[in-house]
Amino acid sequence: MQIIPIEVSVPESLVSGLKRIFGSKEAGDAKSVVYFFLSKRPVPRIKGESRIIYIGQTAGTLKQRWLPKIEKLNSERNRAFYEHIIRSYGGLEVGYIHSVDPTTDERAAFKKYMESHLEFPPKS
Repeated sequence: MQIIPIEVSVPESLVSGLKRIFGSKEAGDAKSVVYFFLSKRPVPRIKGESRIIYIGQTAGTLKQRWLPKIEKLNSERNRAFYEHIIRSYGGLEVGYIHSVDPTTDERAAFKKYMESHLEFPPKS
């Protein structure tokens, strides 16, 4: 997995941090990917723990997928969730894997997560 080398580590700068992540060259180059929103430290799950808090996919780039929709992540409910992750688990990062078939590979990522933790990621 490749990690975009920018993180959000201050809850109050959620939107500006996400704009830096999704406006980055790396996000513009990450095309046809399965992507993961990650906490810096693992979050307890029903079984075990995981840094993965969201799994998604795009045939386009991460920049195309998320830069125009950052305000969606800033809704009251989403903002409270992500600010809690940043405060309690050290920050927020975005990782991705390139894929020839993002839809199939996203399903495989969900299946693997479910088998490991007996539940879906918190925001998926």
